[in-house]
Amino acid sequence: MDNRVRILHVITGMGSGGAEMFLMNMYRNMDHEKIVFDFLLQSDENLYKEELEAYGSRIWLIPPYFRHPIQNRSELKKVFQHGYRIIHVHANALMYITPILCAEQAGIPCRIMHSHSTSLRFKFALPYHMLNKKRIAKHATHRFACSDEAGAWMFGSDYTVIRNAVDLDRFVYRPALREQYRQELGVSDRELVIGQIGRLREVKNQAFSLDVFRRVLEDRADCRLVFVGEGPDEEKLRNQARECSLSDRVSFLGVRTDVNELINAFDLLLFPSLYEGLPIVTIEAQTNGLPILCSNAVPESCVLSPNMNRLSLELGPEKWAKELLSADLTRTDNRQRLADAGFDIRQEAEKLQKFYLNCAGVK
Repeated sequence: MDNRVRILHVITGMGSGGAEMFLMNMYRNMDHEKIVFDFLLQSDENLYKEELEAYGSRIWLIPPYFRHPIQNRSELKKVFQHGYRIIHVHANALMYITPILCAEQAGIPCRIMHSHSTSLRFKFALPYHMLNKKRIAKHATHRFACSDEAGAWMFGSDYTVIRNAVDLDRFVYRPALREQYRQELGVSDRELVIGQIGRLREVKNQAFSLDVFRRVLEDRADCRLVFVGEGPDEEKLRNQARECSLSDRVSFLGVRTDVNELINAFDLLLFPSLYEGLPIVTIEAQTNGLPILCSNAVPESCVLSPNMNRLSLELGPEKWAKELLSADLTRTDNRQRLADAGFDIRQEAEKLQKFYLNCAGVK
């Protein structure tokens, strides 16, 4: 008989985004004899399907709310009849709080809403977000956020920050891996390799990165820009690179499972996002000691080491290129800084596990 505590995580899909990475980092570092994560998805995108099934996770797939709202609500109610005591909803905004409402109606005692961002992708939905911001406290028993900025955006006040922690030892800088991966990328040790990691979509602002890179090449020819990730903007970005005659200097590597090793090959991480909650990749890069040039849309609470520089997007690509070329590329070992700031995954996973067990009445 399976006596493990099952937590139902509600998330759009299990792709390569930060919320998904947060979940997997937490799950991998919990006691699987006590805890199991189940997943309720609205998309069949699931990069972790085999791993999750090996853990004994159940994966529910329901119709997307914005296309099939009636079916979505009906399927939610069916899933909530399977004895769950804890539901954990992950969102960037409060347009869709139906899972919390249905869980309340089903008598699920622990209902968590978790904020992973600081803005909306679709501005027309802002009124719905603001309306639900006023009422979410009545229906969610707990409110989590990846940062204070994300908590204020979604809840205003009265929330708990759950840090997007990482396995610090996995991301420590390794010179041997730098040499190996630079050989695979076909670059010499003298070349400047600029990396950007994240979904290829508007919010991550890869188009701006290409504009910055074009100006960098005007002053330094031995450079390469490497995009890690996939997404709806890939073809548009490839076209932009071709139109700017950058194709031979820009690489698209797709989704990678070896990011902890690959980033050793980079000299700098470029991260000009339009908005963010608390991006895990910047925590990973700081652990590695990799210098970072990011937009000031990245929360200041994310700056945990001296090798991270925030810059306004309003300054434009030319100023960004100058900052990039003048950056100190010296790597520092920041593991202790990150651990002291609470970003050690083992410690954070243990805290969250205790919370789940307490909610389930397990001592």
